[in-house]
Amino acid sequence: MSLFIVTGGPGSGKTSLIQGLETKGFHVFQEASRMVIFEQQKKSNGILPWTDLEGFRHLVFDLQKRDYQTAKSLDKVVFMDRWLS
Repeated sequence: MSLFIVTGGPGSGKTSLIQGLETKGFHVFQEASRMVIFEQQKKSNGILPWTDLEGFRHLVFDLQKRDYQTAKSLDKVVFMDRWLS
């Protein structure tokens, strides 16, 4: 695995870059906090940063750990959007 983490300030194009890399066939992992918010908002009692910051932090960290374990198992170039940032 060759792991590249895309970082930068808000609005700097990280997610756009990740999406572009994905369309080129690279294996990418989306920003964990964004993915957790998307999933938790579907639930009536979802764990969100503005209602349960500690619980949200744990969900994000758990997803990042799973993503990293998956990335380690791949024999390819991997890009992560703001991983563990």
